[in-house]
Amino acid sequence: MEVAPNSNKVILDDSHVRVIEGSLKPGEKTAMHHHPDHMIYFTSGGTVKFTMKDGTTKEQTSKTGEAKWNEAVDHQTENVGTTIVKYVIVEPKGSKM
Repeated sequence: MEVAPNSNKVILDDSHVRVIEGSLKPGEKTAMHHHPDHMIYFTSGGTVKFTMKDGTTKEQTSKTGEAKWNEAVDHQTENVGTTIVKYVIVEPKGSKM
């Protein structure tokens, strides 16, 4: 939460999961940060550019209502589109199945 305290909010953090609600305005970017394996759900889609720890970049356009699974990653995120991107990130902390 330190990388984007004005645009991200933890809405649940317990022994099972951490859930983050956030948004990025056009032109806004986060500092380099880490996510464990996680799912992201876009409540408002758009286009973002990811800069990885090794300096490589990739752009991704996501649609409203789209959900994606991502492996653990260190990256910086920048909204390079023209709309506010809103999302919910779910980071599982383990399974007792």
